[in-house]
Amino acid sequence: MPFVVIARFTAKAGSEDRLRDVLRALVEPTRAEAGCLHYEMVQSQADPRMFTFFEKWESEPALMAHAQAPHVVRARAERADLLDGPHDVSRWDVVA
Repeated sequence: MPFVVIARFTAKAGSEDRLRDVLRALVEPTRAEAGCLHYEMVQSQADPRMFTFFEKWESEPALMAHAQAPHVVRARAERADLLDGPHDVSRWDVVA
């Protein structure tokens, strides 16, 4: 059963542009991954330090493969010093 993942990241002040570049680099390769049904990144109009991904995955194995993909591993390392605190990831069931 498909499910949704919402992942939120907040940049340190002054790191918004760099974090946006790091996160944006995830979009195209992730959209090409097996099991990725939707992958979209947005930036808050109210607080440009905040970024959110809206993701829809076909299965848990597809999401686990995504987590180990080279572009994700690379982004994880590149964003480490750019974040203002831990990121937040939550999973949601599609009910309608």
